[in-house]
Amino acid sequence: MVAIAAQTYPHTPLSDAALAALTPSGRAPDLRITPAFLCGVTLNIAGAVLRAWSFKTLGVFFTGPVFIRRDQRLITTGPYAFVRHPSYTGALAVVVGPVLALFVSKGSYAAHALATDAWWSLPARAAFWALMAWRVVVTGYLLPRRAMDEDRLLREEFGEEWEVYAQRVPYRMFPYIW
Repeated sequence: MVAIAAQTYPHTPLSDAALAALTPSGRAPDLRITPAFLCGVTLNIAGAVLRAWSFKTLGVFFTGPVFIRRDQRLITTGPYAFVRHPSYTGALAVVVGPVLALFVSKGSYAAHALATDAWWSLPARAAFWALMAWRVVVTGYLLPRRAMDEDRLLREEFGEEWEVYAQRVPYRMFPYIW
């Protein structure tokens, strides 16, 4: 955003300093806000809001490791009325959003910053794509597995109450999908 603003309002000391620091050539004529950027930023913000809402709804029952507290209740309100694992849905959005915003389209910051003939450009591009792919693949693999583990644990702990909830809210992370 800083580089885009600096490109939009050029030839000021602050703009020149920002472009020099953030771009290889000190200018970024092709840098712009794209639909992919807007989608990515929106997805990132929505994911963060969904996670915060999930944490607030769970309250003291939110834990890092998957386990059942002694005084645990089955939470079925707030975002849990739509999907059984909304925090994971939000986490996936927070991971995928920056990939869309920064890497997907021409005019994106990464496309501009890494489009150079400098010796480091090819390894830097490869490293950026590998990191983003790793984030998406690992998150896309681990969160659904964890959701299934939590479902199993909740089913064992809450029995019929969980079965009724799972029938009412059949989707783990994505409404009408999974």
